Amino acid sequence: MPSEALALKDSKYGFTALHTAAMEGNTRVAKLMVTTNGALTQIRDNYGRVPLHIASKYVSDGQKEVLQYLYSVSRDNDPSHFTGRCGASLLCDLIDSNFYDIALSIVQDYPKLVTEKTKKDGVCALEVLIRRPFSFKSGNKTTWWQNLLYPFLQVDIEAPNHLDNRADIENLPESPRESSTVCRGAITKFIPDCLITYLTQVSFIKKMYDQKLINEQASKLVSDMLIQINDTMNKSDVIHFFKTSSLMKTAITYGTTEVIVQCLEKFPYLLWSEMEGQTMVQIAIAERNNKGVESILLERYRLVRNKDGMTAQYIFTEKHKALVTKGEKWMRGTSHSCMLAATLISTVAFAAAFTVPGGNYNDAKRNTVNGLPILLNINSFIVFAVADALALFSSVT
Repeated sequence: MPSEALALKDSKYGFTALHTAAMEGNTRVAKLMVTTNGALTQIRDNYGRVPLHIASKYVSDGQKEVLQYLYSVSRDNDPSHFTGRCGASLLCDLIDSNFYDIALSIVQDYPKLVTEKTKKDGVCALEVLIRRPFSFKSGNKTTWWQNLLYPFLQVDIEAPNHLDNRADIENLPESPRESSTVCRGAITKFIPDCLITYLTQVSFIKKMYDQKLINEQASKLVSDMLIQINDTMNKSDVIHFFKTSSLMKTAITYGTTEVIVQCLEKFPYLLWSEMEGQTMVQIAIAERNNKGVESILLERYRLVRNKDGMTAQYIFTEKHKALVTKGEKWMRGTSHSCMLAATLISTVAFAAAFTVPGGNYNDAKRNTVNGLPILLNINSFIVFAVADALALFSSVT
């Protein structure tokens, strides 16, 4: 197919064939097209979106390869799709689609996009990120054993490298330089490399590893964005930026302590600055976020007494005595219900221990084995015995 034909657009959306390949996540076809016509990466549809923008909006995690490829071969020509409101939309879509490593690379290469707002929704990338509390550790409910394992999972964050804008894309080989995403992490530095691959394939460890990777990338994104704000704004501009956005209120509402802590480390004066008529402490109190209040207040303020000599914790305890009483009644009712169910289970488990499947030997001629279970040497019987014992002891407990 001639290269100029690949640049033809459809009549509805103004898509080229590369736009469609980007939307479908078809990396192989995308590479063939860009190799034939390198200018395809710069063609915009009827809404001003290049193929990279379409990929960031529509591809799933399983199709990430096409997004990485388009990011590596997209030029930064004028008009650039990495700057202005178009660039802000691209960055917000990447964050919204969970592609934090590529978003981190764009923030590092184009720091001015941090405060740029999108044309459609009028939000900046930092606002979009904070609206995703599940991307941070504080926004994920974890069990005790997950909390125990979490610190030992070592993840390496490396933003993908953007291809030099001066490169001649038309002369790229069929498989151009791949973007490096995230290096494989180790469970601990003490575990041999031969075991790392095996351990990271265990489903629950891999899930925790992937979650920690997202957590670390999100925290690094926040850190880099705040550094850019700190480097380009004075105190009054910073206060105005946070006053005109819902950043802090959203973070406090969701209890995203990582964001709150980083903001106060960079801009401690925000603690007493009013946002929407309230300080951060007042917002946290209004949202009933006791983790949020504790993280915001300095330690010396937590034990300050009022004119009646009472601390905030004492007042909280006094005002919630009725709630404690209600909770006690609820716990009693729940425990009674659980006790009834446990009693029924323990009764059945106790009976099953003596009335085993298959029966027992009861033959006068075989008095040496009389009373033993007939299925004693069968593996499935051992499974039954262990399961019955666990049911009995756990229900009694």
